[in-house]
Amino acid sequence: GYSFASGTNKIEVLITGVLKDFPIPKETYYFNKGDKVRVGTFGINKSSEDSNFGSWVYNTTVKQTPKTVTKVSSSSFNIVTQSDHKLLEEDSVEVLWLQCKTWFVDIRTGFNKDPGKGWAFAGQIEWEEPSVTFYHLIDTNGDTGSDCGSFVFTNLGCLEVGEVIRDNVLLPFEEKWLRFADSSSTRAFIAENDNQLAAVKIQQAKYTACVSKIGAAIYVDQGGVLELDRVFTTREKDTGGGSTIALLDYFASAHWQLAETS
Repeated sequence: GYSFASGTNKIEVLITGVLKDFPIPKETYYFNKGDKVRVGTFGINKSSEDSNFGSWVYNTTVKQTPKTVTKVSSSSFNIVTQSDHKLLEEDSVEVLWLQCKTWFVDIRTGFNKDPGKGWAFAGQIEWEEPSVTFYHLIDTNGDTGSDCGSFVFTNLGCLEVGEVIRDNVLLPFEEKWLRFADSSSTRAFIAENDNQLAAVKIQQAKYTACVSKIGAAIYVDQGGVLELDRVFTTREKDTGGGSTIALLDYFASAHWQLAETS
């Protein structure tokens, strides 16, 4: 559209999300279904000069579509998105993917440079050349489902291009994976609770990773001894770190069942 004050001043709007299907109480006062409302503030009534509270642009979307991906070094890439992302420059997320024959874990940590924040999912894959479907049987965000991608393999890793459905919206994605470590053998374990999948563990020569609905942990082999490398929990942290300790205790004491080897 264009500004009312100037017909040459073009206004572009990016819709990052909409509200729908929320319940309307039967007993309402002063309002009826179909009435129009006017938003008075942006959630907190602060000075309009504060751009954090005086502009809708900071209702930042958590999903972005890449426009170009340029390799900068062996482990970093420069990504240009289709729209203005409003993310912190040089922000980074560390990702570890461990794969057996069909079982996998994917752990992503370090959001906003906070090692205690993360996202992880685990499940099984189904290969139908050239595409692979990933079934998220466990997801710390609770967003179980699937995504499908096509792979091009190289000596260093692979390029994955595919689509994923989130909130009933089909989203394209592109990811470049680099091989970080080789393993002569890989074992996949599962833990159940009341005959329901509760956690997945993948064990390789150097790394062991565990994922449950409430968090994930990565261990590194140091001379035959597994040492904790990273951990996060989705439960609210307390001052004593009780939620993290409880998660690690669960991973240590869970009844792990061998699911497959490769």
